[in-house]
Amino acid sequence: MRLGVATIVCAGFGALPSGLNLGASIANYRAGGRSRLAAVIAAGIILLAVVVLGPLIAFVPRVVIAGMLIVVGVQLFDAWSLGHLARLLMGDRAHWRAMGLDLFVVLLVATTILVFDPVVGVGVGVTIAVLSFLVRMSRSVVRRTYQGDTVRSRRARHPRLMDLLGERGGQIVVFELEGPIFFGTAEGLAGRVEAAAKAGARYVIFDLKRVNELDSTGARILLQIHERLRKQGGHLLLSHARDSDLVWRVLQDLGVVGALAEASQFGDTDAALEWAEDRVIQAGAQGDALTDEVDLDRLSVLEGLSKADCALVRACLERRTFCAGEIVIAEGSAERDLFLMLRGTASARVDLPGQGRQRRLASFSAGTVFGEVALLDRQPRSATVIADEDVVCYVLSEEAFHTLGRDHPAIAITLLTNLGRELSRRIRRANLMVSELER
Repeated sequence: MRLGVATIVCAGFGALPSGLNLGASIANYRAGGRSRLAAVIAAGIILLAVVVLGPLIAFVPRVVIAGMLIVVGVQLFDAWSLGHLARLLMGDRAHWRAMGLDLFVVLLVATTILVFDPVVGVGVGVTIAVLSFLVRMSRSVVRRTYQGDTVRSRRARHPRLMDLLGERGGQIVVFELEGPIFFGTAEGLAGRVEAAAKAGARYVIFDLKRVNELDSTGARILLQIHERLRKQGGHLLLSHARDSDLVWRVLQDLGVVGALAEASQFGDTDAALEWAEDRVIQAGAQGDALTDEVDLDRLSVLEGLSKADCALVRACLERRTFCAGEIVIAEGSAERDLFLMLRGTASARVDLPGQGRQRRLASFSAGTVFGEVALLDRQPRSATVIADEDVVCYVLSEEAFHTLGRDHPAIAITLLTNLGRELSRRIRRANLMVSELER
């Protein structure tokens, strides 16, 4: 702004406006000048020298002025770039290609300025910078991909259904996207999805949590991906679409939200995974696999028990029902009952401090057990469990469990062994998921 005003004023007096003089600025800085007043004093001294001290300056030998200019010119060299150049020549840089490209741009712009003029040099530098940016942004927008046979939702299911997901979970593919989805990245994304569809993927989940921009071309290619999957009997699911207002508005304005069913848009990837898992189970198991009440004798926690032993355990159980939204277990409670799910789903949730909302840790469906952690470590409940829908379950109280251990130790040992096996399954799945997500 100061240079602009000065140029306008000087033009009114017929002067030839000049540009920013880095030499004078560096000299002022090295002399200790740090404030605006120092800049004003330096400008005043230069003005005084030009207007009043011209005859005296004429007596200064040209060789002295040339030496001063050389010193100032050397001081203008960028020490940071020179340091990187030295380390690059010494082979002290692992990513030498990226560093070499940056130094090449520096040298090219400097040479262009020397050979032609600053305007041409700046134009060349800006052009190279834009081309370099486009090339870098055109790299794959896919941050990570994983399949539903290794990474599962937080919903715990009957071991038979978990085995089914292990066999057919490859039909679910999650694409974690990152950065801008535009004409330079969307085509590559479409190619990745098409390859996954040819490999058997029917449920494609786009995790948009880290997407910061979406243009019209990117939105159009999302629609094309949706149409191709739909014609092949597949589904495109979006998660975290509302996290970015800009991305969400583009999805709405360009028809992506309208083209995808409401059931295909989820607040997080875990919910999208659960929805896709339900569809895979419905297609691979019996049609009522998700709705029928599970027979108590088929629960994994009772494996290895005879009919007589199961009858003894059944006599210790209490049948309970919970309506949707009802609290099954309260966080911090001292009760240590073991719950055997026969029908419905319930979710374990914890409060997020200062955010006024809860996070789902896990969901339990028919054929699973929960509450075993407090029963085994004798600590208060670590989360609140709420019925997502009408729930039917059997409850083994802590007192009844100890009674079984006293009167029928073999049965209690079998129950503990089965609970340990179930915990081992969960730990193994968690380890597999962590390994997959850290690739």
